[in-house]
Amino acid sequence: MLQTKKTLLDRLSPLICFAALLAIPAAGGAALLLLVTIPRFEYGLMALLLAIAEIITLVCLFGMVLLLRFCLKRPGAPRGFYRTILDFLAMANWSPTVIVACAGLLVLPALWLRSVERDLMFLFSFHGWRAYKVSGDFRDDIDRLAVAYQLVLMGGVPLLFCLHLFSRWQPQRRVLAWLLLPVLFIATAVSVVVLGTIAHFANN
Repeated sequence: MLQTKKTLLDRLSPLICFAALLAIPAAGGAALLLLVTIPRFEYGLMALLLAIAEIITLVCLFGMVLLLRFCLKRPGAPRGFYRTILDFLAMANWSPTVIVACAGLLVLPALWLRSVERDLMFLFSFHGWRAYKVSGDFRDDIDRLAVAYQLVLMGGVPLLFCLHLFSRWQPQRRVLAWLLLPVLFIATAVSVVVLGTIAHFANN
Protein backbone atom coordinates (compact mmCIF):
# COMPACT_ATOMS: atom_id res chain seq x y z
CA MET A 1 0.00 0.00 0.00
CA LEU A 2 2.81 2.39 0.89
CA GLN A 3 4.58 1.59 -2.37
CA THR A 4 1.38 2.42 -4.32
CA LYS A 5 1.17 5.84 -2.68
CA LYS A 6 4.78 6.57 -3.52
CA THR A 7 4.25 5.56 -7.13
CA LEU A 8 1.16 7.77 -7.39
CA LEU A 9 3.04 10.74 -5.98
CA ASP A 10 5.92 10.14 -8.34
CA ARG A 11 3.47 10.20 -11.23
CA LEU A 12 1.84 13.39 -10.02
CA SER A 13 5.09 15.21 -9.29
CA PRO A 14 5.73 16.35 -12.92
CA LEU A 15 2.19 17.74 -13.10
CA ILE A 16 2.58 19.47 -9.73
CA CYS A 17 5.89 20.99 -10.82
CA PHE A 18 4.37 22.32 -14.03
CA ALA A 19 1.36 23.69 -12.15
CA ALA A 20 3.69 25.36 -9.65
CA LEU A 21 5.66 26.89 -12.53
CA LEU A 22 2.51 28.79 -13.50
CA ALA A 23 0.75 29.14 -10.16
CA ILE A 24 3.55 30.46 -7.96
CA PRO A 25 4.38 33.49 -10.15
CA ALA A 26 0.66 34.18 -10.58
CA ALA A 27 -0.01 33.96 -6.84
CA GLY A 28 3.11 35.98 -6.08
CA GLY A 29 2.04 38.71 -8.49
CA ALA A 30 -1.46 38.80 -7.02
CA ALA A 31 -0.08 38.94 -3.48
CA LEU A 32 2.22 41.78 -4.50
CA LEU A 33 -0.60 43.79 -6.04
CA LEU A 34 -2.83 43.24 -3.02
CA LEU A 35 -0.11 43.98 -0.48
CA VAL A 36 -1.32 47.53 0.18
CA THR A 37 -4.79 46.27 1.09
CA ILE A 38 -3.62 44.92 4.44
CA PRO A 39 -2.82 48.32 6.04
CA ARG A 40 -5.96 49.75 4.40
CA PHE A 41 -8.39 47.16 5.72
CA GLU A 42 -10.30 49.82 7.70
CA TYR A 43 -11.14 51.82 4.58
CA GLY A 44 -14.42 49.99 3.93
CA LEU A 45 -15.92 46.59 3.24
CA MET A 46 -14.21 46.23 -0.14
CA ALA A 47 -10.80 47.00 1.39
CA LEU A 48 -11.46 44.45 4.13
CA LEU A 49 -12.40 41.77 1.59
CA LEU A 50 -9.28 42.52 -0.46
CA ALA A 51 -7.14 42.30 2.69
CA ILE A 52 -8.66 38.90 3.46
CA ALA A 53 -7.99 37.83 -0.15
CA GLU A 54 -4.37 38.93 0.27
CA ILE A 55 -3.95 36.82 3.39
CA ILE A 56 -5.51 33.79 1.66
CA THR A 57 -3.23 34.33 -1.35
CA LEU A 58 -0.16 34.44 0.89
CA VAL A 59 -1.20 31.22 2.65
CA CYS A 60 -1.77 29.48 -0.70
CA LEU A 61 1.56 30.76 -1.98
CA PHE A 62 3.34 29.41 1.07
CA GLY A 63 1.61 26.05 0.65
CA MET A 64 2.53 25.83 -3.04
CA VAL A 65 6.17 26.57 -2.28
CA LEU A 66 6.27 23.83 0.34
CA LEU A 67 4.58 21.35 -2.03
CA LEU A 68 7.03 22.20 -4.81
CA ARG A 69 10.00 21.77 -2.48
CA PHE A 70 8.68 18.33 -1.52
CA CYS A 71 8.22 17.31 -5.18
CA LEU A 72 11.73 18.45 -6.06
CA LYS A 73 13.09 15.94 -3.55
CA ARG A 74 11.42 13.05 -5.35
CA PRO A 75 13.64 10.63 -7.33
CA GLY A 76 12.16 11.70 -10.68
CA ALA A 77 12.51 15.46 -10.10
CA PRO A 78 13.25 17.61 -13.19
CA ARG A 79 16.80 18.46 -14.22
CA GLY A 80 18.56 21.11 -16.23
CA PHE A 81 17.24 24.62 -16.85
CA TYR A 82 13.71 23.59 -15.86
CA ARG A 83 15.02 22.49 -12.44
CA THR A 84 16.90 25.78 -12.08
CA ILE A 85 13.67 27.74 -12.52
CA LEU A 86 11.74 25.48 -10.16
CA ASP A 87 14.47 25.78 -7.52
CA PHE A 88 14.14 29.55 -7.67
CA LEU A 89 10.36 29.40 -7.27
CA ALA A 90 10.68 26.89 -4.41
CA MET A 91 13.46 28.93 -2.76
CA ALA A 92 15.47 25.71 -2.73
CA ASN A 93 19.18 25.15 -3.27
CA TRP A 94 19.87 28.88 -3.44
CA SER A 95 23.48 29.97 -3.34
CA PRO A 96 24.58 32.07 -0.33
CA THR A 97 24.79 35.12 -2.61
CA VAL A 98 21.16 34.80 -3.65
CA ILE A 99 20.07 34.28 -0.04
CA VAL A 100 21.89 37.44 1.07
CA ALA A 101 20.44 39.38 -1.86
CA CYS A 102 16.92 38.22 -1.00
CA ALA A 103 17.40 39.15 2.66
CA GLY A 104 18.64 42.57 1.56
CA LEU A 105 15.55 43.15 -0.57
CA LEU A 106 13.35 42.29 2.40
CA VAL A 107 15.24 44.37 4.97
CA LEU A 108 16.18 47.50 3.03
CA PRO A 109 12.64 48.96 2.68
CA ALA A 110 12.12 48.75 6.43
CA LEU A 111 15.51 50.37 7.10
CA TRP A 112 14.72 53.12 4.59
CA LEU A 113 11.37 53.87 6.20
CA ARG A 114 12.95 53.86 9.65
CA SER A 115 15.54 56.42 8.53
CA VAL A 116 13.07 58.80 6.85
CA GLU A 117 10.11 58.29 9.20
CA ARG A 118 11.61 58.43 12.67
CA ASP A 119 8.21 59.13 14.24
CA LEU A 120 7.09 55.66 13.13
CA MET A 121 9.38 53.92 15.61
CA PHE A 122 8.53 56.44 18.32
CA LEU A 123 4.80 55.82 17.93
CA PHE A 124 5.32 52.07 17.88
CA SER A 125 7.55 52.11 20.96
CA PHE A 126 5.05 54.29 22.82
CA HIS A 127 1.75 52.68 21.81
CA GLY A 128 2.75 49.26 20.49
CA TRP A 129 0.33 47.85 17.93
CA ARG A 130 -2.33 50.21 19.33
CA ALA A 131 -0.56 52.93 17.34
CA TYR A 132 -2.41 51.70 14.26
CA LYS A 133 -5.71 52.71 15.84
CA VAL A 134 -4.68 55.89 17.65
CA SER A 135 -2.50 57.51 14.99
CA GLY A 136 -3.35 58.29 11.38
CA ASP A 137 0.32 59.07 10.76
CA PHE A 138 1.26 55.56 11.83
CA ARG A 139 -1.28 54.09 9.39
CA ASP A 140 0.14 56.27 6.61
CA ASP A 141 3.67 55.09 7.43
CA ILE A 142 2.61 51.43 7.28
CA ASP A 143 0.89 52.14 3.98
CA ARG A 144 4.08 53.68 2.59
CA LEU A 145 6.03 50.66 3.80
CA ALA A 146 3.68 48.35 1.90
CA VAL A 147 4.09 50.45 -1.26
CA ALA A 148 7.88 50.40 -0.79
CA TYR A 149 7.85 46.60 -0.62
CA GLN A 150 5.70 46.49 -3.73
CA LEU A 151 8.17 48.56 -5.72
CA VAL A 152 11.27 46.85 -4.35
CA LEU A 153 9.98 43.34 -5.04
CA MET A 154 8.65 44.26 -8.48
CA GLY A 155 12.06 45.60 -9.45
CA GLY A 156 14.25 43.29 -7.41
CA VAL A 157 12.83 39.80 -7.93
CA PRO A 158 13.67 39.67 -11.68
CA LEU A 159 17.20 40.78 -10.83
CA LEU A 160 17.35 38.18 -8.08
CA PHE A 161 16.37 35.54 -10.62
CA CYS A 162 19.18 36.67 -12.91
CA LEU A 163 21.63 36.36 -10.01
CA HIS A 164 20.26 32.89 -9.33
CA LEU A 165 20.89 31.90 -12.95
CA PHE A 166 24.42 33.30 -12.83
CA SER A 167 25.24 31.42 -9.63
CA ARG A 168 24.00 28.18 -11.21
CA TRP A 169 25.72 28.59 -14.56
CA GLN A 170 28.96 30.01 -13.18
CA PRO A 171 29.42 28.27 -9.82
CA GLN A 172 33.18 28.70 -9.99
CA ARG A 173 32.87 32.50 -10.10
CA ARG A 174 31.66 32.99 -6.56
CA VAL A 175 33.67 36.15 -5.98
CA LEU A 176 32.10 37.77 -9.03
CA ALA A 177 28.66 36.80 -7.79
CA TRP A 178 29.33 38.60 -4.50
CA LEU A 179 30.61 41.62 -6.40
CA LEU A 180 27.32 41.72 -8.29
CA LEU A 181 25.37 42.29 -5.08
CA PRO A 182 25.91 46.09 -5.02
CA VAL A 183 24.94 46.19 -8.69
CA LEU A 184 21.71 44.35 -7.88
CA PHE A 185 20.80 46.76 -5.09
CA ILE A 186 21.63 49.83 -7.19
CA ALA A 187 19.61 48.48 -10.12
CA THR A 188 16.73 47.76 -7.76
CA ALA A 189 16.84 51.33 -6.43
CA VAL A 190 16.77 52.68 -9.99
CA SER A 191 13.82 50.44 -10.84
CA VAL A 192 11.99 51.65 -7.72
CA VAL A 193 12.39 55.26 -8.85
CA VAL A 194 11.22 54.40 -12.38
CA LEU A 195 8.25 52.33 -11.22
CA GLY A 196 7.31 54.93 -8.62
CA THR A 197 7.42 57.69 -11.23
CA ILE A 198 5.27 55.67 -13.62
CA ALA A 199 2.74 54.92 -10.88
CA HIS A 200 2.66 58.57 -9.86
CA PHE A 201 1.87 59.83 -13.34
CA ALA A 202 -0.58 56.99 -13.95
CA ASN A 203 -2.61 58.05 -10.91
CA ASN A 204 -2.70 61.71 -11.97
